[in-house]
Amino acid sequence: MAQEIERYQMGKFSSQLHSKEDIPLFKDFSNLEIKLKEKMGSSSPDRPSLRDNLFEVNDCLNECLALPGKHPLLSAKLRDIQETLRNMLRSYTGGPNGSSSNGNVTSHREAPPNPSDVEGIPRPNSRLLDPDNGPGVGEKVQYLEELLIGQGIDEKFKAIGITGAIGSENTKLFKKLLNRPKVKDHFLPRIRFYIPSSDKDSILRGLLDALGVKKEMAEAIYGKHGTAGLCCALNVRLVGKRYLIVLDDARDSNEWFRELSSSLPKKGKYEDRLAYGLPKGHGGTVIVTSRDEKVAESMVGERNVHVIGSNSFGMNAADPCS
Repeated sequence: MAQEIERYQMGKFSSQLHSKEDIPLFKDFSNLEIKLKEKMGSSSPDRPSLRDNLFEVNDCLNECLALPGKHPLLSAKLRDIQETLRNMLRSYTGGPNGSSSNGNVTSHREAPPNPSDVEGIPRPNSRLLDPDNGPGVGEKVQYLEELLIGQGIDEKFKAIGITGAIGSENTKLFKKLLNRPKVKDHFLPRIRFYIPSSDKDSILRGLLDALGVKKEMAEAIYGKHGTAGLCCALNVRLVGKRYLIVLDDARDSNEWFRELSSSLPKKGKYEDRLAYGLPKGHGGTVIVTSRDEKVAESMVGERNVHVIGSNSFGMNAADPCS
């Protein structure tokens, strides 16, 4: 399942990159595309690192595609994205400028002028690109940590919705959050799972894979018991543990995803809801991130959705005046 997610992310990136003309930073994205494909094809790729890079490069590309027009104020944002891309490329090439050994990728398209050459706007200090030192990012990580742990009082189960943080900011936030010492001490296991589709079997297989269940075992369970077996296996894998699961980029609000805090009723069936695969009673926590506030509300409840975008940091979605 892990390799399927990587292939999906790689295909999504390549498809979007070549879908239109004049994409900002096209050469940087193209150079990185080549290196990522080489890494995927190598005999022993560093899977966690590769997966993180694929998530991040897709986030960066989505941000570039969403930038409105060519207003000069956007050049600072483009510089940040370019620095992220070149740092990532340097991790593969070792070159001082992030260029591959054979130089820049030749393309029939020309990217807009390098934002680093815009006059009147100084290059950002590289320290500011660190997630801990970026504008407000450290505060947001601290805010999320407080939501998770609070005053140290354990709840039987907690479901939290996050909206407002998108793209590379979202990647940085949760990468930092899952590695905070207090979070690491409080939760085990800790996983961040990108929801690639609304297919329940694929999601359950992916979660089991992230939790260390071998693919062959998951397939055997599915062959005997179907979706119910996978959901039950997820429950068994997590029961008695204070787990932390980040369900990233939720987009579907159908019945199967709703009300993650609900428990399996006496006459209920495991396959009816994702919630039934998430055991309650031992302090487990699920964070749902979504660009759609209504989707997050359907999964965790209106009062548990928090907006952490730059203009509304720390606001509870149910109380705009909070």
